[in-house]
Amino acid sequence: VGPGWRKTVCAECHEDAAGEFDASIHGHAGDDIPRELRPWCTSCHGNIHGLVASTDEGSPLFPTKIAGTCAECHANAEWA
Repeated sequence: VGPGWRKTVCAECHEDAAGEFDASIHGHAGDDIPRELRPWCTSCHGNIHGLVASTDEGSPLFPTKIAGTCAECHANAEWA
């Protein structure tokens, strides 16, 4: 399995979002960190099997949870 398989799975249905991600700062993040630690869809959206709308309190993108979700990576000074 190639290194881009995870995002490819998401892009099967979410091609536009995958393209936006690729063009974003997050899509270019981590050139100096191991590929398996680089951000991809579930880094922000959560487990692929438990995805819910950002308006759902269980979503990592729910307004009161965004800071904690971003801190998963951005709390590490080397990655932020």
